Amino acid sequence: MATGDGRENRLKNFLNQEQIANNFDIIVIDTPPTPSIWMTSALIASDYYLIPVKPDPISFTGIDLLRGIINYKKENYSLKIECLGVVLTMTEDNLVYRQAISFLNSSTYWKPLKFNGEILKRTAVAREQLQGVFILDLADEVNKINLTKITGEILKKI
Repeated sequence: MATGDGRENRLKNFLNQEQIANNFDIIVIDTPPTPSIWMTSALIASDYYLIPVKPDPISFTGIDLLRGIINYKKENYSLKIECLGVVLTMTEDNLVYRQAISFLNSSTYWKPLKFNGEILKRTAVAREQLQGVFILDLADEVNKINLTKITGEILKKI
């Protein structure tokens, strides 16, 4: 899908249809974190956005770049969208993880946006997602609790 001719508004128009808008309280739209028509359409259609990020140096460079891209889109499309925060994914306790936490905690912008819940790195999660199994259907009690905690944080913020 290319930009132009109002294509960026198609998702918003679809979601604003009465049968969609009246039947759902929350709709999650997942897009790659790259500047694209998909991201632009999702931002136009949304009130909030959430940034899932792996705790590694490249990803943390990326969230600042992503913030700039989203701010640019907000200005160009007069969007009122708000950042709900950053959720750490694929986490494991190692030096890189501790440095990532330190980065978030030292950032005046990101620190208040860091979610308490995080998704731990699990081979089973990746393997089962290939089969279409949802995280809450796995036997991984820790990640079930963490996903529930993240969901609670989202609901509290909106």
